[in-house]
Amino acid sequence: MKNGSGDFDVLFNKILYDKLIALEEKRKSGIRESIRYFFISVPFAAILIYLMVKNPEPILVFLSAFPTFAFLGYSAITIRQTRIMLTPKFKKEILLPMLQYLFDDVEYLPRQRMSKALMQRSLLMSKTVDSTGGDDFVRCRIGQTSIMFSETEAYHGSKAEMIFSGIIITAGFNKSFMTKTVVLPEKSTTRWRKFKLNFSGQMKNAEIVKLEDPVFEKEFMVIGESQVESRYILSPSLMQRMLDYKNKVNRQTSFSFVENRLYVAIPILTNMFEPRIFEPLSDKEFIRINYDYFRLFTDIVEDLDLNTRIWQ
Repeated sequence: MKNGSGDFDVLFNKILYDKLIALEEKRKSGIRESIRYFFISVPFAAILIYLMVKNPEPILVFLSAFPTFAFLGYSAITIRQTRIMLTPKFKKEILLPMLQYLFDDVEYLPRQRMSKALMQRSLLMSKTVDSTGGDDFVRCRIGQTSIMFSETEAYHGSKAEMIFSGIIITAGFNKSFMTKTVVLPEKSTTRWRKFKLNFSGQMKNAEIVKLEDPVFEKEFMVIGESQVESRYILSPSLMQRMLDYKNKVNRQTSFSFVENRLYVAIPILTNMFEPRIFEPLSDKEFIRINYDYFRLFTDIVEDLDLNTRIWQ
């Protein structure tokens, strides 16, 4: 049982380093080829500029413009091909071993994301989810708790209005409950959200839940189908753990408790878990960023004490 623990230096030096060096050579080879095409285009570009200033004869301009843009195009295509080649290798040879080092029972599907049905079931989206995008779906086990997460975008309507972009996490919760509870950022949530959840049929008799924690209520609006059960779920210790986790991720984090599962939405615009092209892949700090993100998103199991199952 790994429980997300591990020594980063051991992972980097003994498991990943040789693979990173091999990938770095491929990256540098692609960059060198791209640079070569770029410099070949330079004299043609100089001639083109001279002709356009001194003698803008159409045929001469065309004869110098064609190789200029052709070699610039080859340069850009080479960068794109390098990225296309590196991305699946980076995910298979670096990210998958990293996940397997940290967690048990790892399933990593780089091209998959959370489903539309799951996004809708979470109750965390402000509008109906009509389609989704994203990648880097991870399912693993931390102690007794199964957890899933992925980068996901949610879209609404025929014009594909983006209503969410970030990380969606779901895990089995350690209390059983019959009703639904949603915990949303107070600053970005209006009372109208309660009516929308009722009108859409996603919740029944949803109401604002009154809690005895003024700090928690300042940060979050809680909407539940049952005042009693929402308070049962949101114990004082859990509310403090949720506040601490929200401060750790430093985002307007949302939570929901639906059908004995916990859902978490963390808005992030950065495209994570991708190889970089213009900087060394073998840089230790770059790899640590990916490592720290995996730890951050799965720390919720420990931070919310999901492995303690005293209610079962």
